[in-house]
Amino acid sequence: MSRIHYTSVYDGRRRRELEKLLFQNPRQHIVRAAIVEGIEKYGVPRIVVEDGHLRVKLEGGLEVQTLFAVASSLFQSRLAGVMIYTRLDSETMLLLHLAVAEDYSSHGRQRKQMLALRFVEQLRGIAARIKGVRAVRVLLGHERVRDLAV
Repeated sequence: MSRIHYTSVYDGRRRRELEKLLFQNPRQHIVRAAIVEGIEKYGVPRIVVEDGHLRVKLEGGLEVQTLFAVASSLFQSRLAGVMIYTRLDSETMLLLHLAVAEDYSSHGRQRKQMLALRFVEQLRGIAARIKGVRAVRVLLGHERVRDLAV
């Protein structure tokens, strides 16, 4: 079984791996409404390489952060997921986009890792360390959101 670690930096030479996960994810149709809503409100994500590391930026100019989940085994490592988030206001962190590799989805062979849920918990932990932040907001689509207490 692979171990998952989280990092805000990922090798710029692995851009194709991130593009495939973020833009060609075979299960993205399930959360299409939330994806479209996030893009319409905050901008289209684009991948850039800065100082040899991958970053995601939004065309709308909103400053975002990226957290990568990397699955490592004895012989290799690969991108298992990515989360894009920002500080919406003084009290709220916003989870804009979340993508996990198909085998880490709720139907994949690594589903017991519950990667999407673990990403949300990672963001709640990040938010808890920022003074004044009280909630993490998740876009559900169709103008619905869920605020999770920090």
